Amino acid sequence: MDPSKEDKENEGKIPFLATIYEPREDEKINELLKKQTRRIFYIPLEEYTEIEKQKLIELYEYCKTKNYKISSENKGGKYYYPNIFRQLQGSDFDIEKSFDEIRKEIIFKNEKLPVKLENAFKDIFNSGCLYIYGRDNAYRPLIIFNPGMFNSLKQSNEVWSKFGIYFLEFMVSKCLLQSRVENWNIIVDFGSLSMADVPYSLKDIFSAFKGIYRCRLYKIFLLNMNFIFNMNQGFWRIFSFEIC
Repeated sequence: MDPSKEDKENEGKIPFLATIYEPREDEKINELLKKQTRRIFYIPLEEYTEIEKQKLIELYEYCKTKNYKISSENKGGKYYYPNIFRQLQGSDFDIEKSFDEIRKEIIFKNEKLPVKLENAFKDIFNSGCLYIYGRDNAYRPLIIFNPGMFNSLKQSNEVWSKFGIYFLEFMVSKCLLQSRVENWNIIVDFGSLSMADVPYSLKDIFSAFKGIYRCRLYKIFLLNMNFIFNMNQGFWRIFSFEIC
């Protein structure tokens, strides 16, 4: 088999070493400017901090007032609430907002999933606009995005939204591993992008799944930024959406 073809086929697959990888404590919870950010969520309830458990109790009590029951996963007699805690953290532990986001996520999954593979997706994949390439030293997959190729593909916002959901669902189901690898990195390369081609419509596309894939992003790297992009506030707002 052609080595380059073999490497391409293996992109996104979970390597064996990732299945036995034990994240360090600072990879499970980061602390920056005295604020803790959890990165690994698929852990038993008893392993969460006391503050996190207290917020879960508050959310549980609030849900009861709305005649809504929080679902959990029982595994080996232990209870897991990964998506609930992602929404709590993503909502800055605001109980009412967390409740709304949880309902929004359920409605989204019922209405939008599964996404059927469309012919237009093939053109996007083959363009090199968005793809997976390798992993970091903690086996987190790397997503490469080239916004300069976005406009040339001439796809509708609806197609892009469906593709985005399809791509992120693939990332969650095929490229991540519960309790070991739960995040991805994004590299955005602006090398082929001019100010005339800034894809401001990304704002509308991202809004289609805003808040659904919370707390999945580990780091984002912006490459080949020039002075004009750094000073353009409208441009920066495109990437301000909490999509991961």
